[in-house]
Amino acid sequence: MAQRSYPLSEAISRLIGQHPFFAVLLFDLLSIEEVEEGGNTSVNVPVPTAATDGTKLIVNKKWFGSLDIDERVFVLAHEVMHVILEHCPRMKGYMDRGVGPDLKAFSGGRWNHATDYIINDWLNQSNVGTCPVGGLNNPRFGKADLADDVYLKVPEPPPDKSNGFDQHLPGNPTQQPTKADIQRAVASASEAAKSQGKMPAGMERLVGEIAEPQVKWQDKLRLSINAIAGKDETTWAKPNRRRLAIIPHVYWPGKTGYSCGKVAMYIDTSGSVSDQELKHFMGECHGLFSEMKPEELWIGSCDSEAYEPELIEDAGDILTYKPKGGGGTHMPAIFDKLAEIDNEPEVLIILTDGYTAFGDAQSYPTIWVCTSDKVASHGETIRLHVGQDA
Repeated sequence: MAQRSYPLSEAISRLIGQHPFFAVLLFDLLSIEEVEEGGNTSVNVPVPTAATDGTKLIVNKKWFGSLDIDERVFVLAHEVMHVILEHCPRMKGYMDRGVGPDLKAFSGGRWNHATDYIINDWLNQSNVGTCPVGGLNNPRFGKADLADDVYLKVPEPPPDKSNGFDQHLPGNPTQQPTKADIQRAVASASEAAKSQGKMPAGMERLVGEIAEPQVKWQDKLRLSINAIAGKDETTWAKPNRRRLAIIPHVYWPGKTGYSCGKVAMYIDTSGSVSDQELKHFMGECHGLFSEMKPEELWIGSCDSEAYEPELIEDAGDILTYKPKGGGGTHMPAIFDKLAEIDNEPEVLIILTDGYTAFGDAQSYPTIWVCTSDKVASHGETIRLHVGQDA
């Protein structure tokens, strides 16, 4: 008697055994549906090969069974990647607006090509299965790219004769996994794969970007200041393409610069803050405030006492500012000094090693930029590691 073949079960078993990262994500984020040749699906569209709408993975039994085992593994991992990169809900957003990242009529074909170029490069470089015939690959684009940026570079109609081996369906936005769901699933999948020593080569960066997004301290400080006291200088003449790429996909004016109100910045000049730390911080703040254009910028020093701040007339003067002090540490003295001279800022930034009392919260927001792992008892703490890339 001939042995029966179960292509989907075999592919899932191979995925579990060789690529547990994708297996965990598959079971955690997707339901799996098989359709017969010519049959309809729960999404009410024919699926001649494979498809995903962000919540379901649909495979045509005849087509899937025609692939070898490594190609089937690649297809499963490919659909999982569409989910964790949120390609389906992002496509839905563009479709609802009617325009793509280039603000012209949205092209599903260009979006399909852009997303497949990126995913297939990830999987090829990570040695996850074998890309089936018809899979889209383009050496100009790869895993380092954002789909929305690739879309802008793909002509209409796309040059490749194939449209790829799968369909990307918009799905129901209310049923899509949330960003938190995806982050949790990716972190769990990564842990499972690492415990077995089978984390795909090259996937660590993707895991970091999704599960543990890293923001440079300069960017975090910029965002914090702008959220508290900033006023974006924008123009509707050009869109913010990043806003277009992120749900809810709204047309947002592009930035021409920033401005913010009165900012006070104090430097901890106790003996525990090194010249290297201070030089690094002041150099970065020069660039930051050149961009943000505060209405007023005051800089002062504090060790066991706070010294009167100086008004900085030009961002370049930040580099020539000479801090005072060098004794003990008592950062709450800054609050007393600002109250004494009646110079309340819209936001106060304090650079410190964190080995100090923090005092009480003030009527204005305080951002503590700490060179240690200490966390202030109030305000927002941003960590600065001198060795971190600028």
